[in-house]
Amino acid sequence: MSNMQDEPNTNTNTNTSMPVQFVKRSELARDEQSWTDRGNTAAQEGDYETAAEAFAQAVEVSPDNARARYNLALAQQYLGDVETAIAGYRRAIDLDPQLIDGYINLGNLYGELGLYEESLETFQQAIELDPENDELYLSVGDAYRTQNLYQDAIQAYRQTLMLNGDNASASANLLDVRERVNEQWRRVMEQEHKIDEDPTDPARYAELSSIYLDMRRYDDALSTANQILTLDPEGRVGYDALAAIYEQMGERDQAAEIYRQIVTIDPEDAEAWEHLGTWRSIQGNSEEAIEAYLRSTQIDPQRVTTRFSLAETYLESERYDEALVLYQGLVESADRGDLQLDDLAAAYAGLAETYNSLGRYEEAIQLSQKLLEHSEGDPEGSTSWRLPMTL
Repeated sequence: MSNMQDEPNTNTNTNTSMPVQFVKRSELARDEQSWTDRGNTAAQEGDYETAAEAFAQAVEVSPDNARARYNLALAQQYLGDVETAIAGYRRAIDLDPQLIDGYINLGNLYGELGLYEESLETFQQAIELDPENDELYLSVGDAYRTQNLYQDAIQAYRQTLMLNGDNASASANLLDVRERVNEQWRRVMEQEHKIDEDPTDPARYAELSSIYLDMRRYDDALSTANQILTLDPEGRVGYDALAAIYEQMGERDQAAEIYRQIVTIDPEDAEAWEHLGTWRSIQGNSEEAIEAYLRSTQIDPQRVTTRFSLAETYLESERYDEALVLYQGLVESADRGDLQLDDLAAAYAGLAETYNSLGRYEEAIQLSQKLLEHSEGDPEGSTSWRLPMTL
């Protein structure tokens, strides 16, 4: 190096650019660490807003640093900015597929949102990368336990303890699951005794079917529900039990058929008509879904969930004028304060999307801006919807 400095400067670009570039990289590294340190200090003090701001600066300095992205996502999760946190974790994993902490936090966050399939898929991806990580199996067990899938949870907790016999959380959670399973069977036996006392009472069988459904013992639940129909083929109790079972199983055709029978038995049940509309829609039968939703709104014009479902089905069926009328009515209800915040956001977003589909782009943009103004004081409200795509 001293020799280079003693020599004449015959190549300015070579002798000056390399050292300057090296200094810049060092400065960037120091800046990134400095912001990270600030973020960690703020997080330890429970000041997650300051932590998020610091981690955001670290990401800006080094956008391809997976750990910086992870830190920012974690701070955003603590602040309740769930959608942004999910995006941050996913980006961190993209940058570093070996970032196990990212998988764990992302999987747990999906679970908190009730996105159990996504949660378990995330944990399984991490297990493929690190099959000896007992904490991953613990997270899988917790995900199953949350869904009352106790046998699956037991297997996951056992695997956790096989990898680490000192994992206290796995031991405690396994004991908890065992107690829950025992409690379920105690409920079964108690209900069986009640049926023995009066084997002609359909309601007692319905309660037993519900217990089996909680246990995910679908065959037992179906068998019990069919016993109800044998006792009372014209009543609602057995059909209601079957509807609950098929809905939980996600059996669209069976669920739709059961609700068709229910509305035949009780044609003034607005909720049953709405359920029929939902399952017809899932079947891809938009016309019959619309008919069912319309019937539900005729019975109960103020039923908000049905109005949303009908508007959405009109929109999906490209019946934009009819969707427009419904969404305008929902927005008017929102402006009167008759809707919850999430419903307000959905009403504005649905109307904006309808305007967009009709080519009324300026109105779509104006409506979107109005919703942003409504959401200014509520960060959760501002992230619970998305602007429609305008052309």
